[in-house]
Amino acid sequence: MDFDPLNPENNDERRTRLKPRMFKAFESIREDVKRGMDVRGKESLHKFYRMEMPFSKALEIQKIFQKKLSEDKLGSMVKIRNLNHETDLEEFTELYNEIFLAAPDPSRRLSIEEAKSFDEESTFLALLGSTFAGFIYLTIDRAFTDPNARAGAIAGIGVLAKYRGKKIGLRLLSHSIDYFKDKNVEYLVCEVYEHNDPSRKMFEGMGMKIVGYMILEEEEGVVESKLNPDLK
Repeated sequence: MDFDPLNPENNDERRTRLKPRMFKAFESIREDVKRGMDVRGKESLHKFYRMEMPFSKALEIQKIFQKKLSEDKLGSMVKIRNLNHETDLEEFTELYNEIFLAAPDPSRRLSIEEAKSFDEESTFLALLGSTFAGFIYLTIDRAFTDPNARAGAIAGIGVLAKYRGKKIGLRLLSHSIDYFKDKNVEYLVCEVYEHNDPSRKMFEGMGMKIVGYMILEEEEGVVESKLNPDLK
């Protein structure tokens, strides 16, 4: 049977559980997964698709982004800048929680103290006028298909529901490509929750491909991960 990235469990005659273990920071690139999920009252197993694209292709895609954004009348009203811990933490925390607690992802509420862990140099806010409308958090990691290759990781991205459809997410993604240009990365990677179709379609729309998946369990962390065997 061919590998089916959207239903990877169908590729195994029987999924074998690995020995339970706690979260380890290097096992997921997502900020919310590293902090731990709030899955009380929900299913205990969660699948995340691992997505990837060559950074050279991301640079080509950015040219298309820039053309679309240059034609956007809202452009002059949207500003993207770095997070500032001294002035932004309270409003950023409110922004984060409003976005993710309404999303299907099993994220838990972010505290102001935890928000301090978001690096100012690699966390960017999208402001519509003076209003916080979205953010993106970036890190340097390793490619899923080539652990020896440096990758730019989108560890978190979100736009408030009332501001979606205004190309704010597109601006944040384009800004992320700019950020990684001098970081010597070979790939762009992210992890998307299986039930978050809008996020998956957004990344697929920019050319990212599902190359595998990971399965997380409450309190145990990653219990299974797999790459598309055709890409090994």
